[in-house]
Amino acid sequence: MASSGENKDGSSSSTQRRYPNSMEGVLQMAIANTPTEEAASGDSQRTEPTPLDPERKEFLEKVFAEMYKDEVKEMKSLLEVVRLKMDSELEEDEENVEEALENLKDLSDTIDNAQDFHKVGGTQLLPQLMDHPRSEVRSRTFDLIANLVQNVPLNQKVMLEMGGIEKMLAAVDKDSSPTVRVKALYALSCLARDHEDCQRVFVEKDGFSVLMRAMQSDVEKLQIKSAFMLQAFFQMPTDFKETLFKMGMVHQLIGLLQLEHSPTHEFFMSALLNLVMDHQGCINDCKQPDLGFKEFLTAREELLKGKPEYEEEHSYCQQLMKVCFNGNHGSQTTIDR
Repeated sequence: MASSGENKDGSSSSTQRRYPNSMEGVLQMAIANTPTEEAASGDSQRTEPTPLDPERKEFLEKVFAEMYKDEVKEMKSLLEVVRLKMDSELEEDEENVEEALENLKDLSDTIDNAQDFHKVGGTQLLPQLMDHPRSEVRSRTFDLIANLVQNVPLNQKVMLEMGGIEKMLAAVDKDSSPTVRVKALYALSCLARDHEDCQRVFVEKDGFSVLMRAMQSDVEKLQIKSAFMLQAFFQMPTDFKETLFKMGMVHQLIGLLQLEHSPTHEFFMSALLNLVMDHQGCINDCKQPDLGFKEFLTAREELLKGKPEYEEEHSYCQQLMKVCFNGNHGSQTTIDR
């Protein structure tokens, strides 16, 4: 289960406090939260903060500007380490590259730094790093890319132009390291989630087949993250359900659910429920007698009933029965995703 403050897919809860992601935002926050003389003396009558005097504001601006310059300078230094040592086979150099990538990932956690990563030449190294012979380097690279592209249109565009989607799909599908496959899928999800051109290329490059195979893999994290990404496509303006219907995704998900019960089934069940909602063709697929899906749902409901740890899966099971076999086909059915 996800920790408090996070959703199951690792995204932040909407109830968490949002902090500024730029130096200007930090400065504004500092100004807004600076105690006034009245507050410091216990005078509760004055509730509005007093703006900083020009001298102190100028001082803070210089401090934040210096911090910002230091981070850009640090990124340049770390990228130089990667550039000079990425082809070395010395263990010390390999460790230095891995550490540099980890530090770059931390630095790129703000939109300003993520944009500057490209401006200082960092993205030029990414194609080679995604194909690096060391799995640890590939893994850290995809983790870094996830930070670089999430909500950063400039980097999304650059990654698309350099063939990043194709490389990510290949890593998800074929990499020898399960960890790399999971990290590549995470980066792919961050890249495609809010970018229509990336979604289009994802579909053109048969990305849904890659997700299907990932859900059929023996890597549990990969199965779960694939199901999450599949569901994310259902929330996008473009209707991808018809494509998935024609691919036989309903049959694939039902087949996965009919394997020995495991924790992944909650996510497959939720994905299937999202897929059939408001799509008569998918509903008709579920009704095919040779699948025995109604009987399966009846048995699965009985198996999960009264078990708190399977409460959500049990709810999805009941909703699928209503949508597919009780005539309740509309989107009024609640899906907690």
